[in-house]
Amino acid sequence: SGQASGRKNLIINGAMQVAQRGTSATNNGYGSVDRFLCTHEGTDEAVTHAQVDVASGTTPYSLGLRKSMKLTNGNQTGGVGGADVVGIAQAIEAQNIATSGWNFKSSSSYITLSFWCKSSVAQNFYGYFYIQDGTPKLYSFETGTLTADTWTKITKKIPGNSDITINVDNGFGLQLQLWTFLGTNYTGTTTLNQWANFDSSVRTPNFTSTWYTTNDSTFELTGVQLEVGSTATDFEHRSIAEELALCQRYFQFIGSGFITAARGASSSMYLYSYTCPVNLRASPTISTNNDLAHGTFSVRRYRDGSGVSDSTTTPATASTYFQVNNNTIHLQQDGFTATDDRSATIFISGGAITLASEL
Repeated sequence: SGQASGRKNLIINGAMQVAQRGTSATNNGYGSVDRFLCTHEGTDEAVTHAQVDVASGTTPYSLGLRKSMKLTNGNQTGGVGGADVVGIAQAIEAQNIATSGWNFKSSSSYITLSFWCKSSVAQNFYGYFYIQDGTPKLYSFETGTLTADTWTKITKKIPGNSDITINVDNGFGLQLQLWTFLGTNYTGTTTLNQWANFDSSVRTPNFTSTWYTTNDSTFELTGVQLEVGSTATDFEHRSIAEELALCQRYFQFIGSGFITAARGASSSMYLYSYTCPVNLRASPTISTNNDLAHGTFSVRRYRDGSGVSDSTTTPATASTYFQVNNNTIHLQQDGFTATDDRSATIFISGGAITLASEL
């Protein structure tokens, strides 16, 4: 009833090992643990999401789980609002679900979700699976009341449904969403543990607000696994190298120290290329980043056309980037002087260029 071997976990980075963007952030979106999105809207003070250590002596630690994703609530002085939300999510590529072996059209075929979580307050929390293809579907569930400051393993068995559609493509397939709070704009009377048409205004039952209204309350998550079958098997531990490669399909950065040859294309511009170590899921959003503990983004060059070094030329920003396919990225760097058509060696001396291809 459960897959015994092979790559069974459909969740990427479920052990929270990879954090390419950084180990802590307060933004609404991706910013800390790879592949896990932190949503917080309507808050008076931003929620912090971070990669942290799992304490020794706990059950997850004994099972080999050494990292978790931790939410730390801000000071929500305005109280509860109908549009206030805080949660963690991962979207899974459609073709990974469609070809997983789960017969999602059959109510007798199952996928099983399991994860470890810990809340600083005793409370019941809700989550759901969301499918976007075809007629959007939602399957909501609850954790049950968690004991404060205690790691608890949650297991949910999810059947297929004849109305589900999942395309075989690189788009949005199925999303796992775990909420620590949802305002009443998104909650109401609904039946747990069954598929229903998605209603954006009624996603889960009404939330208890204890976690949200407690200043600096925390919620930790690790060991997230989604597998084909009706039984939750032991967590699939993957090497850090393999997990990083899986994450790089959706995000990677060209970091400080990257060196390449470049060609002068005008009086102030160089063109250069970057070959991605892993093909990106789709055409990426390309930008610069100053928040990766690598300083302010800048590019230097050593011009070899006349044997002259002008390494002091350091543009503060880049103006234009463009890419050819999901593997080779061609980049344009403005801000130099006297480039003419001469070649040069350039390198990123601070910050990073980020390539984001998230769902």
